[in-house]
Parts: sequence; structure tokens; C-alpha cells
Amino acid sequence: MELQKYTSKDKDFWKIMLSLLLASLFIFANLYAVQPLLPLFVSEFQVSISTSSLALSSTIVGLIAGLIVLGFFSDRNGRRTYIIYSLLGSALPFSCCRSLNLLPGLLFSA
Repeated sequence: MELQKYTSKDKDFWKIMLSLLLASLFIFANLYAVQPLLPLFVSEFQVSISTSSLALSSTIVGLIAGLIVLGFFSDRNGRRTYIIYSLLGSALPFSCCRSLNLLPGLLFSA
């Protein structure tokens, strides 16, 4: 199978770059969306500051594990499928966070 070579002069190159930029922005927006909510977690769930920061820490640990594991697989099998499933995998739990009323459930969905 011959791979198609893209250069910066190709229109498709810029479409790919734009889609990767938007996917990265979406992932990191999801990653840090809980950061301004940490003081609210402390008051709403009556937990300590360090416990509320687990919401951000768990998402960062998930990102690191995903980058390490999925990085190897995407190099071997292609990136497109993994990008699509990663976007869906981050959007679905993020949309379910609204209905959770306990911090452990929120941490699990993050």
C-alpha cells in the first residue's frame, strides 16, 4: 500500500492540520474543564481541597495512560480510528457528568 505524501502546498494538508488542531483543542478543553469547578466541589461535596483535586488528577492520569498505550497501537494500525474513538470516549462521559451528584461518580466519569 502506497502512502500519499502531503506537502504544505496541498489543500488536503491544511484540512488534516485543522482537524488535528480542533481535536487537540477539544481534548484539552475537556481535560481542564473541571479546574474552575474545584472550589465548588469542596463546598458542594464537603470534601477537602486535595480530594477535590482528584477530579483533575484522574483526567491527567487517564491522558498519560492513553497516550502511552494508544500511541503504540496508533503507530502500528493508523491514527484515524483511534482519534475518532478517543473523541467519542471523551465526549460521552463528559456529557454524563451533569447527572452525577456524588464526587466518586464524577471522578469515575472524568
